[in-house]
Amino acid sequence: MTTMTLEALRSLVADDVFASTFQSVSQYRGALLRQFDNLVEITPISAAEDPVASNTASVLKLQVKDSGAWRNVLSFASRHIRDVKWTSAALLKAAGSEKTALRICEGDQVLAYCEQPACEWRVR
Repeated sequence: MTTMTLEALRSLVADDVFASTFQSVSQYRGALLRQFDNLVEITPISAAEDPVASNTASVLKLQVKDSGAWRNVLSFASRHIRDVKWTSAALLKAAGSEKTALRICEGDQVLAYCEQPACEWRVR
């Protein structure tokens, strides 16, 4: 496990806002375990270890809608989709705005959608 993965895991456990969003210890523990699995699963490898992965990753867009039109927030390599989904859903939940929604697109195709109050990603 890399230092970056351990730091991300430590930050998640120390995040009081994240912890306060759960109604039970069981829900919180389950979310921590899922995030741990995601962090371990997406631990980046260097281009030297896998030169093909860095050259073939598609570029995805995270978009936000808070007052009508969808706007691009950022572009990212598809290999980072789990990180982007988790952090953006946590941000949406922390913001608490009922009108704000997020989506991830590849070109003009919507791949996933996240909205209040659940702040969970759904495949379209």
